[in-house]
Amino acid sequence: MDNMKKAFIVSLICGVLMVVAFLMPFTSATKDYKDDIDRYEDTVADEELNLTYGDMKHLTLVEYARIYFVHRDMFRDEAEGIVYLVVISAIALFTLLTVINVLRKKPIGAIVFDIIAFAGISLMRWDFLDRGIVPSSSYNWGIGIYLYYIAMVALFVSCIWLGKEKKKSKVLEQ
Repeated sequence: MDNMKKAFIVSLICGVLMVVAFLMPFTSATKDYKDDIDRYEDTVADEELNLTYGDMKHLTLVEYARIYFVHRDMFRDEAEGIVYLVVISAIALFTLLTVINVLRKKPIGAIVFDIIAFAGISLMRWDFLDRGIVPSSSYNWGIGIYLYYIAMVALFVSCIWLGKEKKKSKVLEQ
């Protein structure tokens, strides 16, 4: 297998991992909070979202988007909930655009969208820290945020490799 194929496969795996990370727990309940949740696991915690306490052990960005959308009126300003929804949607969009650019073997585009997705995840991380959501007595970071950062950095490096291999193959064609 030539180096360009290897670089493409590594980049694609990293892009897929970014999509998977979006669907993995962004936050996870602390041990003490999990013990409390386990007592009421099947009890509905939020009727509008059809969310049980058991569902609240691990929350993905998709679930946070649903929460922010449905309960946007509970913020100081309803627009604040919409802003969170927009940021999460932007993270999803730029993650998908990253993967699309990898599939098209466009490493520059993939890097640009990867950096924007990185900024979005970093903004959410900062916001969660600032509001005291994570870490807190109830929640710690879930596997999703770690997987996202690892996949984004690895994708950045692999896309540089892919770009170098593409350039090398063009030079050899001439």
